[in-house]
Amino acid sequence: MLKIIKGFVAFMAFVVFIVMPLGAQSSAKSNTKEAKMMIEMSFGGGGEAQVRTIIELEDNPATRDFYAQLPLNLEFSDYVGKEKISNALPKPLNTSGLNGYDPQVGDLFYFSPWGNIGIFYAKQPFHSGLVRFGRIDTQTLAKLKSQKRNFIIHFTKVAK
Repeated sequence: MLKIIKGFVAFMAFVVFIVMPLGAQSSAKSNTKEAKMMIEMSFGGGGEAQVRTIIELEDNPATRDFYAQLPLNLEFSDYVGKEKISNALPKPLNTSGLNGYDPQVGDLFYFSPWGNIGIFYAKQPFHSGLVRFGRIDTQTLAKLKSQKRNFIIHFTKVAK
């Protein structure tokens, strides 16, 4: 009988100290997935139809700072025939622990040395000061690239 009680106690200790914490970690991970930072980006108007797209932001210190500043209306212009940029952020973003990346066409990004935000519509090389925010869909990117003059992009949080 004593062996059965010891076995039961060992089994309960296993459940309480091993199995239950694993379940709590799994639950925390699923809650994190629900807390995605989603934004709407829109531009156009006047003689053109308004262009709207939803972007899921990466989770890093810079995107969290950017998200906290929303809503924003930023003026963008063309830069070197490869990207649209804005240097109108209200304050610099935190890039602690970020080491750059190899950008892709369609990336929404932050360039920390200049403090600007931008969107690549042509390939650019790796730079240690780049922070990827998210990706723009190809239809929106084509309309963005066709903007010949300076224009305003509206960034807002998407309600959860």
